[in-house]
Amino acid sequence: MNEFTGAYLSYLKEIRQNQPKANIYCITLTHTRAEGNERTGVKPNEYSRALKHLVYQLQSEGDRRLYLIEGDKITSESNLRPDVLSDKVHFGIQGAAMFANELAERLTPSMP
Repeated sequence: MNEFTGAYLSYLKEIRQNQPKANIYCITLTHTRAEGNERTGVKPNEYSRALKHLVYQLQSEGDRRLYLIEGDKITSESNLRPDVLSDKVHFGIQGAAMFANELAERLTPSMP
């Protein structure tokens, strides 16, 4: 996990250095049928926990334009491809549209 968080932190620092006033939205893993990364053995919830911790840490250090969206809370089995059950991570057409709508709700400022 250290490799993942270190790379993600470098990525966020690069963005922030080049775009100091940008809003940055980090999205944890979306719903998956996978139980873990075959190469590393890391489970999806471990990646999500690590990203949450990193975002919360940076927010506590003063980054007020960094936001977290919990991907697994805005997606479900219905987002995944229904035609290929062996595909554990990719959205179907309807699932991608549902995901886009959920993101739009979170990214669009509320109207007064």
